[in-house]
Amino acid sequence: MSIALTMGLSPDDFAAMSVAGAAAASKELPPLPEGRSNNPAARLDGSSATTWFTGLGIGPGKTRHDLRADGWLFREGLDAEWQAVPGLPAYRGLAGRLGSHAVTVDGAIHVIGGYTVAENHEERSTPGIYRLEIGPQPGWRRVSQMPVPVDDSVALVYEDRYVFLVSGWSDTGNVNLVQVWDSREQAWLQAEPWPGQPVFGHAGGLVGNRMVVCGGAGIRYPVDGPRQFAASGQCWLGTIRDDDLRRLDWRPLPTMPGGPRYRAGAVGLQAGDTALVVFAGGADRPYNYDGQGYDGNPAAALATVVSFDLDAGRWQCHRSMTEARMDHRALLEDDGRLVLIGGMDRRREVLGSALYLELSSPLACPTTD
Repeated sequence: MSIALTMGLSPDDFAAMSVAGAAAASKELPPLPEGRSNNPAARLDGSSATTWFTGLGIGPGKTRHDLRADGWLFREGLDAEWQAVPGLPAYRGLAGRLGSHAVTVDGAIHVIGGYTVAENHEERSTPGIYRLEIGPQPGWRRVSQMPVPVDDSVALVYEDRYVFLVSGWSDTGNVNLVQVWDSREQAWLQAEPWPGQPVFGHAGGLVGNRMVVCGGAGIRYPVDGPRQFAASGQCWLGTIRDDDLRRLDWRPLPTMPGGPRYRAGAVGLQAGDTALVVFAGGADRPYNYDGQGYDGNPAAALATVVSFDLDAGRWQCHRSMTEARMDHRALLEDDGRLVLIGGMDRRREVLGSALYLELSSPLACPTTD
């Protein structure tokens, strides 16, 4: 994946270029049939058409009754609107999935994990991995099962074959596991564990054999009172060894500019000769699926965009998005632009539109006291 940087722009120039670029774009995704948040999303470049998928997550009502298991696909040049995809099979009698991932690996879109919410509000992590069969009648085929089911994890694809699942939530707490799925051999490996505090709702990207993973929420256990979910500012760089993909050389990175963020969109990409992991949007605090912070305050959506330059080894900032968005599972690339699909806005309302952004040249990051 490669993307161009828009160089040397003033704020007014950048805004004008963004509007002009959107107007000149040959294609943009149509609105979803229903707003969705916490929705996995993926793109598959095929020989006849580029196919987009999104779905699952939560609908506009934002209660446990609004969890969704269905989705849609859109084939560029073939479809005028999103086409319905049936829901994933229920898990232990419960339909709907939150905290799932969608990845494109081995020539197909797959949905991984997630969690259900019971009537008593008990949450259960789901173990299944499902392949999207596009065909005349779209549907799902279960292809594997995680050794340890996780949701709100980070899923990164390596060499179009292996999926790395980094930390995440499993039923009752966070895990420090790095589980690796070989999509061709249908085999599982355990890689070097996540070295930091286990988290959920974090984000990350991979370029070549290097991954950057940041943010999310960790668990605090006060002396008195129930456990608490607190924003995590940790960031780690993991390098996959050439001779053994189970071996990850981890090293800590400085905190992301602007502080921790929860459920941001993230992607690893090549910008010219520069390898970047880009983080866009997200929220200023961990929250439940309705957008209400675990600390009792509403989560605030962010519009900021930052990246880590893997070659220079430093953080850099970019022009902010035209609107703030949070509650994302993916940041996707489309012909030189980045795309967030769905999510929530500043008022924590569920969205059905796609937000396109162009990655500006690096800017000076705001200083903090």
